[in-house]
Amino acid sequence: MKRINNIRIIILLCAVALVQSCKEQRFSIGDRPSVDQFSYSVSPDPESLSTIHFSFNGDQLSPFWTIEQPNGTYLRSSDRNLTIQYMLAGEYKGVIQAFGSGGLSDSVYFNFTVPESDPIVYKLTGKTSQKVWVWDYMKEGHLTGIWSDPGGAWEGVWALVPNELKDYEIYDDELSFISKNNEYKLDAHGFIYADPSVLKTLDPANYPDGGKVGATIKYTQPEGQKWSIRRDEKDKLFLSFSEGAFPSYPASPAALGAEYEIVELSDDLLHLFWQEFTLGEIVSWHYYFVPKQAN
Repeated sequence: MKRINNIRIIILLCAVALVQSCKEQRFSIGDRPSVDQFSYSVSPDPESLSTIHFSFNGDQLSPFWTIEQPNGTYLRSSDRNLTIQYMLAGEYKGVIQAFGSGGLSDSVYFNFTVPESDPIVYKLTGKTSQKVWVWDYMKEGHLTGIWSDPGGAWEGVWALVPNELKDYEIYDDELSFISKNNEYKLDAHGFIYADPSVLKTLDPANYPDGGKVGATIKYTQPEGQKWSIRRDEKDKLFLSFSEGAFPSYPASPAALGAEYEIVELSDDLLHLFWQEFTLGEIVSWHYYFVPKQAN
């Protein structure tokens, strides 16, 4: 019996030693990195001022970047060297931390400037003077709606003929994408022409049950509406509206404050595309605008 007890004691002592060894290993990893153990740089590309380079230096450490984007979201990355193409000029914020065997360092906050917008943006906003967009109302199909079955069994098209809505107070609408604070201005001169599906949303007093056909309604643009532009990984451009904003013709409640694809943007043309997937139907819209001619 005494021998058995001795064996039990030896096993218990080994277990205690093993646990103690694990504890010592657990706490021998090292201290958290300090902000003095790394450096970073943020600088625009000299040949493309809308391209910003982020670089991290720190031995046996990895970075953790949190970088503000033009649309208000944040990009997070652990790349040591990072290059971001910014669409919009402006002041942005960032945070850098270092990650090592002891965990994450304290945060270092920084600001940086994007000196110039992507050149394509100036085609939308104008560079030396504010650009104003109006409907290309003499173009066939300047506003086109397409209704289709997801399976391709049928399709319906409403393509406006030139000047078709001349009596509905839509063609005097003026769209301005202002660079300062990304302000969006829709000067509708008091009235807009709206899709029947959105009448209950924008004019509930006169259309509490919605409408069966489009109608001209009074409209005062709310304050604080903004715009943003982005380029995706396939090089497609997208134009976003905030706070319920829309490009002159509100095609659906879902189109208020939505993102539109920029099919074409040049000095002389802005072609927008918006699509909605509903139960059993795909609804697509095309909008064509041209710069307002100076008087």
